[in-house]
Amino acid sequence: MNLCTMPAYFRLGLAIFLTLATLTTQGQITDKATFKWQSTTNISARTDTKVPIFNYHKATHFNELGEGSIFDLKKTKKLSFFAVFAAQRPSDLFRIKHGNHTVRFTDEAVINTFPIVYTRTEEKPKILFYHGLLRTNTKNPDTHLIIGSENASQQVVDDAVSEVIAFDRIIKIEERRRIESYLAMKYGIPLPDTVSYLDGNGNELWKGNREGKFRHSLISLGTDLITGLNQRQALNTYDDARISLSLGEIKTSNDENPIGIDDGDFLFMAHNAGNMTFKNINDDAQILQRTWKITANENFTDLRFYIHRDDLQLADSTMQFYYAVYGSTIDDIGNGKNCRWIRLKEKGNHLFGTTSGFEVEGNQCTYIGIIATREEGIKSEIVCKDDLARLTIKLSPQFDVDSDVNLAGPNKQSVIHSSSSERSFIYEALPFGTYNLTVSQSGQLSNRSIEVSKRDCNLIEICALRPNPVLVGQETTIDWLKPATQDRTIEIYNIEGKLLKSITIAATQVQSTISVDFPGHYEIKITQGDSSQTLTLIAI
Repeated sequence: MNLCTMPAYFRLGLAIFLTLATLTTQGQITDKATFKWQSTTNISARTDTKVPIFNYHKATHFNELGEGSIFDLKKTKKLSFFAVFAAQRPSDLFRIKHGNHTVRFTDEAVINTFPIVYTRTEEKPKILFYHGLLRTNTKNPDTHLIIGSENASQQVVDDAVSEVIAFDRIIKIEERRRIESYLAMKYGIPLPDTVSYLDGNGNELWKGNREGKFRHSLISLGTDLITGLNQRQALNTYDDARISLSLGEIKTSNDENPIGIDDGDFLFMAHNAGNMTFKNINDDAQILQRTWKITANENFTDLRFYIHRDDLQLADSTMQFYYAVYGSTIDDIGNGKNCRWIRLKEKGNHLFGTTSGFEVEGNQCTYIGIIATREEGIKSEIVCKDDLARLTIKLSPQFDVDSDVNLAGPNKQSVIHSSSSERSFIYEALPFGTYNLTVSQSGQLSNRSIEVSKRDCNLIEICALRPNPVLVGQETTIDWLKPATQDRTIEIYNIEGKLLKSITIAATQVQSTISVDFPGHYEIKITQGDSSQTLTLIAI
């Protein structure tokens, strides 16, 4: 992502005449400024087709009424100036008039003594910086800041401004970098990978070139009383996908989010520049090639992840269910194992969001991916014996190991499972009828109606694996309840889905044995003709 910024600080003389906005209090570092302004106006409706371009902060279109605003800077002779703005065309954005001399700022490339510069970028917010001596031939000159046009008869400039900070001195580079970090984190404007994000004391918080491939499109949350930062929901305004992170449910603006963050607590999220397209994990699931890494210096709870629906371009339109998947390693995200899965659902205006919050531990790495599945992740297998059935429920990894599973019978009474292992539940001797299954995790409910009838019974009738669990190297026995009409195949898979062994069993055999060489969970798939059944074996 190219940085298109050019930051600016002003410290100017004192009085201000203001028409469309009011002064607001910031932190200690900007309290040293002689001029401060923040917008109190919601940005124009013509930009609300996208997520707010000023990172959920307000901005003022100064020329909506056909004229700009003039701010009196008294007799300032030295100037350091910051402004956060966005423009549609490279006309004059700001002018500093000092007597008969004018300094003009346009939305074009600007030569700067510091490596943060910007180029025109179509309504993207930027940080403008200027500092220098103001020279004029006028005696005892006044100084004015002009935003937009001086009067209605001049050419209007379609620009939006969110914040201005000015000093009547040439500020030091250390102070400049702290203010630029504050503005970058507040307005979702990326700094170069070689530039550190700093807090108000000058402590380094995050630096792109130390994050490897996870350095793109930084999103940050945090509170810093020294700079006045209090960011509770955020996006990166330069990202090619509309991704937001919020504490609690996302609001229209950052100010409306009521959840507080302690002073000095910060969280950063950046991605690996992967494509916004999906690739196959298996026949029933796909994963987005872009993943995100979160780091924080303290614990953050009830985080919500949001993505614009139009930015998810699935390769297979049959994928119906979306999940934000998070875990402690990138490999866990890649295969969906050892992760928490949180359902993504429509939140209005084509925005997908997690149905519940997730937690991030301080000083730990958390990775987030997006997985789409063809089905909701609940499989049922039915084996009949006489007029009763054994029902096996298997949950895929999107469900937590400790998910609450409830099966209600035709009489609405709960049925107690006879045995269970990781995400697998067995119900014995069930009468035929319709059963309702409910799986609950973290406030999310999944419901399914299961018809248990003779016609749904699996043709492969086995008794069980015994013993199970089994010691590594020891044989476990499969008892067949009735002879087969054709040979059976037994396939042993590890937890990653890799086929370890395949065995053909003659139709005449009434008993078979298998063994594994390492501890862990194994899937035992038994196939006979067009019918198959899968059992879970635990080796210790």
